[in-house]
Amino acid sequence: MHDLARAGDAPRRASKFYTDIHTVICVNPGVPAGSRLQPYRYVDVLGYEELLELLCTDGPRLGWSNEHWSAFIRHLQLMPESINGEDERHRVSRETVEDYQRRFVAARSRELKTFVALPARRGEAIVSDPVELLERAAQRSQTMVLLGPSGTGKTFMATRAAIMVATSGGIPVWVRCDEYQGRLSHALSRAVAPFTTQAALPLLHTAADLGFPIAVFLDGFNECAPADRQVLLEQLDALRLRLPSAVVITSTEPVDQSDEAAIAVEAMLPDEDGRRALVAAYGAQDAVSGLEAFQTPMELSMAAECGESLRPGATSTELYDAYITRLCSSETTRAGLRRLASQMDAMMRGSLTIAEVRLLLRRAKASDGNSIDMDAVLRSPLMTAVQGRAAFTHESLGRFLTAEQLVLDADDGHMLAEALRDVRRTDLPTHVVALEIDAERRRDLLFDLANVKLLRAAARGEFGADTAHGIVAKVGAELAQAAARVNEAQLIDVASTPEGLSRLYWANAHKHSDLDLALLRAAGECLADGVFVDDVAALLDATDRRCADEMRRLRAGGNRRSISTVVEATYGGAVFFDDRERRQLPASVVVKASEFGWRTSHRPLLLPSPARRLWEYGGQPRWGRLTAALRLVNPDDPADVALLPDLFEAAWKVTAYHLRLAALDTALWTARQADETTRRRMQSLLEECDKDNIMLNSLLFEVLAAYDGLEPLKTHADIRAEIAEILAAPNDPHAWEAAQHMIGMPFEDQRLHGPYAEVISSLDGGDQLRLHVMAGRNVTSPMYRDTVMQVIVIHLDRITDDARDVLRDAILKFDWENPFPHEAIRAHLIAIYGWAKLADRLPPALSSDSDLVERSWRIVDELLFAAFKGIETSSEQVTALWTELLGPNPSAAIDAVAQVRSAGQFGLIVLNPTPYAYLLSVWPEQMRQLIEWCVKHPTTTTQPFDKRRLGGSRHELIQDLAQIGTEDSATLLQAHLQDPEIGLAAVHAIRAIRARTQQRPEPA
Repeated sequence: MHDLARAGDAPRRASKFYTDIHTVICVNPGVPAGSRLQPYRYVDVLGYEELLELLCTDGPRLGWSNEHWSAFIRHLQLMPESINGEDERHRVSRETVEDYQRRFVAARSRELKTFVALPARRGEAIVSDPVELLERAAQRSQTMVLLGPSGTGKTFMATRAAIMVATSGGIPVWVRCDEYQGRLSHALSRAVAPFTTQAALPLLHTAADLGFPIAVFLDGFNECAPADRQVLLEQLDALRLRLPSAVVITSTEPVDQSDEAAIAVEAMLPDEDGRRALVAAYGAQDAVSGLEAFQTPMELSMAAECGESLRPGATSTELYDAYITRLCSSETTRAGLRRLASQMDAMMRGSLTIAEVRLLLRRAKASDGNSIDMDAVLRSPLMTAVQGRAAFTHESLGRFLTAEQLVLDADDGHMLAEALRDVRRTDLPTHVVALEIDAERRRDLLFDLANVKLLRAAARGEFGADTAHGIVAKVGAELAQAAARVNEAQLIDVASTPEGLSRLYWANAHKHSDLDLALLRAAGECLADGVFVDDVAALLDATDRRCADEMRRLRAGGNRRSISTVVEATYGGAVFFDDRERRQLPASVVVKASEFGWRTSHRPLLLPSPARRLWEYGGQPRWGRLTAALRLVNPDDPADVALLPDLFEAAWKVTAYHLRLAALDTALWTARQADETTRRRMQSLLEECDKDNIMLNSLLFEVLAAYDGLEPLKTHADIRAEIAEILAAPNDPHAWEAAQHMIGMPFEDQRLHGPYAEVISSLDGGDQLRLHVMAGRNVTSPMYRDTVMQVIVIHLDRITDDARDVLRDAILKFDWENPFPHEAIRAHLIAIYGWAKLADRLPPALSSDSDLVERSWRIVDELLFAAFKGIETSSEQVTALWTELLGPNPSAAIDAVAQVRSAGQFGLIVLNPTPYAYLLSVWPEQMRQLIEWCVKHPTTTTQPFDKRRLGGSRHELIQDLAQIGTEDSATLLQAHLQDPEIGLAAVHAIRAIRARTQQRPEPA
């Protein structure tokens, strides 16, 4: 500017030009009183209000005209771009979109720590880095659903994918589904508002015109009200018709969306290396003590923040305590948070209005006189306030604080146990037991709860040495007393039993209490941890001596299978639903629990192992120790694998059927880990086994094949020849029977029978269809009907008249006598789905409508057909169907719907979503009425309809009110909290309903 003035092309000044340029730093909202700022010439520091005043006040001017400024531009050798209006709009549009990308990346990146790839499951395959899969789906305008429980990192992975989309040239739009209120355009506008001044739809149209790929991220789809979910997806589909875009959905629940090509991925918990990497990513470079106790990314992030405050071997309870202490050091504030958590627990809600929070804290101050800073509570990092409601940043933090309040409020362990019996608090016992520091109160609490999981944890020392000592002593005394009184038990012979079941059962002289059973089951489960092994071994030997007496008595009476009979009654694992459950032999309870304990343990390598200790205790084992040792063999322990042949040989020599069965089972699931020496010895033992028992032979040959003792019975060529022979006689009933046998062979052990699954899957589509249609025409056996229907539906493009007839028969001729009822129902449902692809209406019913059960099923079929077909859901025809279904006999209707739900929980490969999910999503109001009727009429809905009743329990249906229920549903369920069948399901449903509706419930 001075050079220009000296050249005479602009007015000169005596002072420097920069003295007339006012440089300001603005501090928003203002400079705090008492601040001291380092002075700097020509730079002023102003608050926001002062800046506004300055901008509205005339200041010094240079006095240059437009000609002077033009001369200045020429002096700098600058030239304006020679562009037309269209090019200018194009440039501005591109800059707008690119500015959105930069701001989105900057804002979202601040929220994330160092990225750590977490595994996920796509079908049967493991995806090592699902973020890359998410990003590719977004770039290719695909639909992807990321599922997983809370805390597994779904939002983190989706956020990382959104950033990758933006940095690679795309436009990510992040929609929080809990903010969706019926209009997608509003949700989109809120999503883009922090990053651009443009409205959402114009921005997206601009991006599409410029060729920027668009990706809409729906985060927390499960948090959207069920009644709004279908509307949201429909609005999203409409948007994608106008603006091609990808969709990425995160949810804790399956998503019923229309895109058949959608990619579904399930987030998995990280392994040990992943856990350590996550902890390092959150700033803890050194390993965190007891890292194996923390599983989810959320827990690991908390552990990283707590750092050295955690002791070695810290529990989850200690982690929550340390994390909350770190973020809330004030005890008065923490007390206020506990009050809020307890109120949410009592009201079964996930949030409170700000007014409710203030009223609650004022009442707390009035009642106990303690001063609680309400503003400090609401400002706590543990809380979030959105749209006038306060909630904990994560529900688990509120649940922990609820547990704390319960411990503080209870006068003793018995009162605390009574509080935990409330079905609203089934998730709190572990925290409560760990938080109770008084050893006597804790023991009282554990014994009153009689919770096997907690007793096992206590015996392992998870609640401290004092508690462990008390529990071990109590369990040991129970086992010793049981061993001393085993001779008082009687073996009872009942006159008649269902076919195939033993007529004998033990009646213990002492009737077990809840605590007795819990202590015995805890002893059985603790065997896998190496605890109570000697005590249990003594009990089993005492029981075996009593068994031997009964065997001699039965043999003297002419029983030729006395050993098998008594072993079955003692260690066969029978489950009773009457008074016999409390009269079982203690040894029966312990052995039955030992298998569950092994399956739920971390299977530590103990020296010697529990199986070996039982084997070596007091000489040659008999029935009890052999059964328990076989169940405790750890296939990951080479010493246990080497012990297997000895256990197997001893068990087989006993000649007891159930003991031989246990030996074969153990040998089968241990085969993969067996070394060559063990394999050769097992081969020799298996080949020498007598094969007189036809019930064991199939499993015996399967085990022999697992140890490479048999060649497969059929080769690829043999199986292909069999299939060719079957297909050559399409109208021969014998060939139909052979076809059914053929399609069932893939479910058998391929090592023994041959590669049936591989050969059948390699057939071309036409041959696969013909083979399964022939199997479907076989009427001599009801097996594999659902498999037949699935293959037909997969190959509808090759449909034949015979295939159409098989579908029609599956719809019309429901096999009520089928011994595999869920297979029959699945076949029926798949057939309806396939028929909807082929025809405009269901085939006419064969029977009259006089049978209410059959009529209810027909109405459900018609509704499902309408849903599969896409018929208008509010049509007069559909309305009439629902009116009839809800009318004359809702009990029959609820039974049919329950069976659709139960049968569709697995095995419907070609139907996603399931038929039951269709009913919930398409007709939520009618389904709500039906399920509420079920809640109100418990006795009516438990009456069986001959052999046609298969439906699940009421609690399974009530779970679905979480998705479709209203506040009226929650009020109805609240009256059933003490119902032992549905109480727990009611709690979950009420909480979910109120989390969705955010309505204040009426006082109880």
